[in-house]
Amino acid sequence: MTPQAFRLTVLALFLFGASLASPANSAEPWGSLTGRFVIHGDIPPVKKLPVTKDLSYCAKYTDEIVDESLLVGKRGGIANLYIWIRVPRGREIPIHPDFYRNQKSVHIKSHHCRFQPRAVALWAGQQSLKCINQDPIGTTFSLNTFRNPPSSILVPINQDIELKYQEPEPFPLPMRCHIHPWKQAWVMIHDTPYVAMTDAEGRFELPNLPVGTWEFQLWHERTGYVVGRPEWVKGRFQLEIRPGKNTLGKISFEASLFQEKP
Repeated sequence: MTPQAFRLTVLALFLFGASLASPANSAEPWGSLTGRFVIHGDIPPVKKLPVTKDLSYCAKYTDEIVDESLLVGKRGGIANLYIWIRVPRGREIPIHPDFYRNQKSVHIKSHHCRFQPRAVALWAGQQSLKCINQDPIGTTFSLNTFRNPPSSILVPINQDIELKYQEPEPFPLPMRCHIHPWKQAWVMIHDTPYVAMTDAEGRFELPNLPVGTWEFQLWHERTGYVVGRPEWVKGRFQLEIRPGKNTLGKISFEASLFQEKP
């Protein structure tokens, strides 16, 4: 056998071995979870909020400045409902490598005298929170925390500031502005990247979950923990995640569950 033929034979054997190994290597133990949360019953209309500061600018957007604590889509979907994996103390959860490779800061902006989006989540110690002021007036981004140092930052016109939190918080926390009392958003600082918020139609997706049985937590700003079923103690339920696609389907809640607290 000539040296060239020998090299080609070795290369062919290497490629053949790689082709045999690749299915096992690509069959990672990960799955995704999707679902949709909807509401039925008497849904109260969305109310405008009083605009009392910086009227020369903010009064232009009174149609946008509304009570966003319960937003329901045309097909009954509940927006801004959080779902996350709840990891018991002392137990570790595998994290998909993509979450380490694709680290991006989470953004909250002040735009038209509102905080947008209403609900965000970030991975403690891994992601930062960028607070962006797109309004021609100053605004504060204030977050009172339990396990992290609290923050209350005045962000000038057309500027931003980046905040970092090293410790996870037990549930979403309200971000407020001390200048404009109607502004509010919610920030979840979690110990894993496995947090999702529902969109305007009540849909969510949790990608790249580790296979296994995990406890999931539901939370909404109107209710706190969403106890929509008798077996869901404090809004928690267990679910086995299998490789590939998993779904909760559509889960419906009574509108009375989300009544505004007095």
